[in-house]
Amino acid sequence: MKNKTRWRYNKLGLSILVLFLITIISLPVMAENGNGNSGVSSPPDYKVSRPVVVIKVTPPASSNNISQSVKLYDSMEDIESQDYLQGNMSVEWLTNNSEGSHSEENDDSGEDLKFEIEDDLTLNKQNSESSFGFTSSNNSENVISSNYISVKRNSDSNYKSLNKEVEVLNRNSNKSELEFRLDSNIFNDYNWKEIEAGVYTGQITPNIGLPGNSNKRLKIIVIVESVVDIEIPAELNLTVEKPVEDKSAAIEWRVKTNNNNITVQFESEGIKLKNAEEREIDEDYIEYSEFLRYSVENDSNNSKHEFDPGGTSEVIYTNGELELRYSPNDYGDKKWHELLAGSYKDTVTITVTEN
Repeated sequence: MKNKTRWRYNKLGLSILVLFLITIISLPVMAENGNGNSGVSSPPDYKVSRPVVVIKVTPPASSNNISQSVKLYDSMEDIESQDYLQGNMSVEWLTNNSEGSHSEENDDSGEDLKFEIEDDLTLNKQNSESSFGFTSSNNSENVISSNYISVKRNSDSNYKSLNKEVEVLNRNSNKSELEFRLDSNIFNDYNWKEIEAGVYTGQITPNIGLPGNSNKRLKIIVIVESVVDIEIPAELNLTVEKPVEDKSAAIEWRVKTNNNNITVQFESEGIKLKNAEEREIDEDYIEYSEFLRYSVENDSNNSKHEFDPGGTSEVIYTNGELELRYSPNDYGDKKWHELLAGSYKDTVTITVTEN
């Protein structure tokens, strides 16, 4: 009986000893996490809310004012899954001397939080289901220089370029709100057609190491939208003096755009006799379009697309001639005498789409 009692005491004593050893071993780890290495200063911790900045810009085709909007996201995935969220980027200290989280001897109190874009924003040319905005198909190295990306705190009056370090949070402040923009001078320094439509991506680099895991990054994205400016005369006039002879007329057309991956479509409503009701003439009396053809020509590569009135034609070049040709021999089967004298009209619509 005494032996059994002694065993219980020994077992209890062993348990207490084990617990005591675990406590002793754990003490240095807890102290390091709580106070840091003795005498060694650690960088302050901070938090960034909505770390992905998306600037959407419409270049000015014929004015000095650009249209742009800035959207903030919590992550790259939110760009695909959510609508644009309006707001500012928020930066705040998690450990700040003013909050008593650091002792003065260990607090890196002189360290202000600063942002910079070290490299230019490059055009994303990848075509994939996860891409958004416009993408480019050419091989040029299109970039937006980092000096055109600006930021300011809501308490500041002026924007500052992010091609160098810009203070966004002072150690004497706990929190600040940031506003971003694309400097409109970019369209004064470059022709708007030279800033190709597409998605430009870059990275904002803080001067203090990012908290959390290494996958957390501050992204800057600029979406330059496609702009199209069509130059074409208001009318194409063709006068046929002798119905037995061929006759043609042409006008020059040009599409100015910052997107090199487009299709230009010409669509004709169909040629009709004007004032047919006043003459009490049935419009179906004759098929007027049998005597005429449209053609879209490009002199640079000697290409030509022909289509009937009431039809369409698509081309991938951005300038050339639109010609209307009358030919009773080629198109009218020599039945010019069935074509009534008078004025005819048609409306040709030009549509530009991205491929």
